[in-house]
Amino acid sequence: MCIRVEYVPRARLAEPWDAGRNVIVLPDHLIEPFALRALRFLLDELDIEQDEFGALCWCGKPIELPRVP
Repeated sequence: MCIRVEYVPRARLAEPWDAGRNVIVLPDHLIEPFALRALRFLLDELDIEQDEFGALCWCGKPIELPRVP
């Protein structure tokens, strides 16, 4: 199963990686360039090799950031 990204209010953010659901949780106040940097940092912490641009799942597929309303 590929990694997904969810945004939550900062007060509800406990752990950024939910291994049981394969979800990386980011604070909902992060805008695109900062959210992508945070995502890439967390993926690197999980030892998932990243290309120069974007964010990749461990299967090699790009991870899309959800749109924040």
